Amino acid sequence: MRRRLLVAVTAACVALSGCGAVRVSVERAPSPTTDEGVPAPSCSPSPSSSGRVVVGAEARRALERVVEDHPEVAISLAPVGGDGTPVTVGADETLPAWSTIKVPLALAAHRAHPKDAAARADIEAAITVSDNEAAARLWTGLGEPAQARRAVERVLREAGDRTTRVQDRQVVAGYSPFGQTRWRVEDQALFLAGAACAPDAAVVTDPMGRLVGGHTWGLAGLDGAVAKGGWGPTADGYVLRQMGLLPGAKGGRLAVAVQLRTSDHATGTALMDEVAAVLAEHVADLPGGRCPP
Repeated sequence: MRRRLLVAVTAACVALSGCGAVRVSVERAPSPTTDEGVPAPSCSPSPSSSGRVVVGAEARRALERVVEDHPEVAISLAPVGGDGTPVTVGADETLPAWSTIKVPLALAAHRAHPKDAAARADIEAAITVSDNEAAARLWTGLGEPAQARRAVERVLREAGDRTTRVQDRQVVAGYSPFGQTRWRVEDQALFLAGAACAPDAAVVTDPMGRLVGGHTWGLAGLDGAVAKGGWGPTADGYVLRQMGLLPGAKGGRLAVAVQLRTSDHATGTALMDEVAAVLAEHVADLPGGRCPP
């Protein structure tokens, strides 16, 4: 597992007693300012017999300790193929999606133009290096803004996110409308857990596993993981986000979404590394799921 030193340090800080499973209710190289400025299925059941997602006590305590130390962090977990309420730790604010929205946008573009080589190249660029011009082309290729919004929302709904409304009008000068979509981490985890089971999931999960250079922080630094991040300034502070698929317990997979407010990009990615280290240390306590055969 990469980041072994960070894992070891974090584990020492968060090691807590506890056992059993408990229910919890609950881009181009990075810019120091933003990665998002745009120039002018049917799934298998949750592993919980009650239909609620469960997580081991030690993992829960470790994640809660991270949030206690850093209340600006929110983390949501959902097993792939699951239909239970995700485990969410921290305040799940509806913050801007930034470039994480490029994942459902890419799926929508692929479904609209499945044989278009140019669209496929833009999908690769929009995810692996978070190319904003490529993402803008994918968006305009879906039609007028309202049409594009509906196409991306259809992808979200089919994967399990029933509430997120995609922004189709520019609300912040210099930034794309879709990047300003307000996306809760719980809805994001639900989306990714469902999207991973779509027949065309590899269109986005393959490039999520080939992130380039400065995009490989947090979840993307863990063996066997695929991820997509996003970041940028808001009126309430700098927001950093990431979502990814990780190996879970007993060979399953886990969808994870993390968001945080931070002072700057470097501080935020270091904190994302800390969250990833805790997840890696407690993988045996995390709910893993599988897509139907």
